[in-house]
Amino acid sequence: MPKTVSVPSDLQGLRRDLRVTHQLLLDEISLLNDEQLDWSPGGKAPSARQIIEHLMQAEQMLTDAARKMQLSVALQEHHDGKKSKSQA
Repeated sequence: MPKTVSVPSDLQGLRRDLRVTHQLLLDEISLLNDEQLDWSPGGKAPSARQIIEHLMQAEQMLTDAARKMQLSVALQEHHDGKKSKSQA
């Protein structure tokens, strides 16, 4: 089993961190001007639909990351519980 990295056991804090990250992403996108927003092949600024799709992809990535972190925390807690029972 791969070694898990230390993650906050407080899932409320994790959710808060993900919300803050998501909000920062939204703020960053809103601050970009048309010249910086050169994502389409023709060199034109993206449509609102493209921006929304990009944000939805970013949100999905954050959701997936949250699920993985929750699973990691659950596995670590399960492992720690087994370890403490075997030592008792």
